[in-house]
Amino acid sequence: MTSNQTANWVIFQTQHKVEMDKRDGMFGPQPVMAVPPIQQMSRIDQAIPPSVGYPPQGYGQPYGYPPQAQGYPAAGYPPPAYPPSNYPPSGYPK
Repeated sequence: MTSNQTANWVIFQTQHKVEMDKRDGMFGPQPVMAVPPIQQMSRIDQAIPPSVGYPPQGYGQPYGYPPQAQGYPAAGYPPPAYPPSNYPPSGYPK
C-alpha cells in the first residue's frame, strides 16, 4: 500500500467513525431521558362499546335454563342396594 493509499484509507476510516458517532448521538449534549406523556385510546369512532367476551345479541340460553333444582340428594341416589351388604369386608369395623 502506498502512502497515498494509506492516507485515503485513514481518512475513510475517520469519516466512517464520525458518521457512526453522529448516528449514535455522540456529538452535542445527551438528550434527557423522560417519561413519555400518557396516551388515551379514542373510542370516538365506536358508537357502541364492543361486546368482547359476551355472546352475540339474540343468543339466549336454551329453554329451561338454568335447570330446575331437584331435591337433594336427587331421586334414585344412592341406589337402594348401596352400600352392598358385604361392605365393609369382615375384619373392618362398621
